[in-house]
Amino acid sequence: VFTHGSANVQGARFFRESLGVCERLGVRGLFVTAARRDVSDPLPPAVRRESYVPFSLLLPRAAALVSHGGIGTVAQGLRAGIPQLVVPMAHDQHDNGSRLVDLEVGAMLDIGRYDARRAAPLVDGLLRDAARKARCAERAALLRADDPVARACSAILG
Repeated sequence: VFTHGSANVQGARFFRESLGVCERLGVRGLFVTAARRDVSDPLPPAVRRESYVPFSLLLPRAAALVSHGGIGTVAQGLRAGIPQLVVPMAHDQHDNGSRLVDLEVGAMLDIGRYDARRAAPLVDGLLRDAARKARCAERAALLRADDPVARACSAILG
């Protein structure tokens, strides 16, 4: 799954290079962007674009996530238990990517260096690294074990 956030208005290069990643690795890709202009048609049969997909339903069925590293997207990837490549642009995205690297569940490549040649080996590593996949599953289990709504209700109601 490839997405570069809902606030990114210049995603054409990201998706063009992401198509190159899919082609180099021979993998399927789903490009999630509401900006139709960011994805050139026609796409090959193994790649499709959707303007919106609920990540809570999609990501548990995905092999990996390549994103801008916004906190909501990163959290959804962690909860789904999949490895992530963060391609940060600004704000907290660099920090979020660094944290995934520190947790050994992801990798990071700055947007200025994001191209198919550099990204394909990183994505390939995410897909093939069994130890990383196991760490992703462990982190996801920790997140699913916690019920913050129940804790908040308990704290409020006593």
